[in-house]
Amino acid sequence: MEFDWSLPNEEPQLSADNLNRAKYANYLTSFIKAKGGTEKNNLSNYVINLDAEWGAGKTYFLKRWSEDLKRHHPVVFIDAWAIDYLESPLMTVLSEIIEQLKLQTDKIDPAETQKKFKEVVKAAAPRIGSALMKRYLGFDFNIFDSSESKDETLSRADKDIDFSKAGEKVLEVFCKEVTDSKESVKTLKLAIQNWVEYVVEQPVKGMNTISNGYPAFIFIDELDRCKPTYAVEMLEAIKHVFDIPGLTFVVATNTSQLAHTVRAVYGSEFNAEEYLSRFFDNRYYLKTELSRELIENHCNIELINEAWLKREQIILFPFFFFEGTDFLGFCVQVFEAVQLTPRQAIKVFDSNSICFFESR
Repeated sequence: MEFDWSLPNEEPQLSADNLNRAKYANYLTSFIKAKGGTEKNNLSNYVINLDAEWGAGKTYFLKRWSEDLKRHHPVVFIDAWAIDYLESPLMTVLSEIIEQLKLQTDKIDPAETQKKFKEVVKAAAPRIGSALMKRYLGFDFNIFDSSESKDETLSRADKDIDFSKAGEKVLEVFCKEVTDSKESVKTLKLAIQNWVEYVVEQPVKGMNTISNGYPAFIFIDELDRCKPTYAVEMLEAIKHVFDIPGLTFVVATNTSQLAHTVRAVYGSEFNAEEYLSRFFDNRYYLKTELSRELIENHCNIELINEAWLKREQIILFPFFFFEGTDFLGFCVQVFEAVQLTPRQAIKVFDSNSICFFESR
């Protein structure tokens, strides 16, 4: 597959990319598929760290890449910063995998889809007894093993139980009661693996996902902006619970800032860089140079134009013939001269734009 980002993506709305970053997505897709495998009987788990400074466009890159991948692979996109108020990263990742992949499987057979979902939930608590289920959930989990027909069981269960909430509570109990149980974790991994397999083999009609559409891509964005304990627990969950054949994690971070986050948990003298290397099989640096195109991507340049400047009798210094592209080029030269990072340059340009806008 070859990605072309020269035009906007209308759904969801993503602008055209004038920084020529589609080539990086093409390269990384081929690289990850070579490492993680594409055949059902030859899959492995792979975790790659997409490292870039704040302001380099990580989120745009991940979203544009993930949207294109959905035509060929199961894809889950998690904004870790938006949900770091939740207590358990394990529950977060698992619930997002289930909920988002439910939308990518064949909806013609909702009963089978629901059955697969329940298998994952049930696998999360294989060592939890019926009494504990009743204590936390208010129902007997053996409902799934009753002598009723499958359709009758599903119908009755769906009427009595909100499985999204029940699943979260089961996982919460699982985390608290049996996290040290290797057998429980093994069972959970197998259930997730079976769920991904089902999504690959039963795609939504019209999607190009095919039976050998492995691996499943799990994108995690903004982890470096999360609470320190949450970020560390998320990495631990990815490493020890979600190391499942057929799953590839792409964790986008400003890794130097993530290292500071780790030290906030383990102490200032802790070797955070070495610690982080345990979680990632590889690291890819998304380099972004300060340029006119970068400013155009991140800032509203329409606020500054020659006609308005003349009308407001604003004189630019040093004096030069004003054209939008020339002005942006001049700004970039100034930013480079004072050694601003891309993120700092974007903030300075935005601040000037606000000043122009407020004076109107």
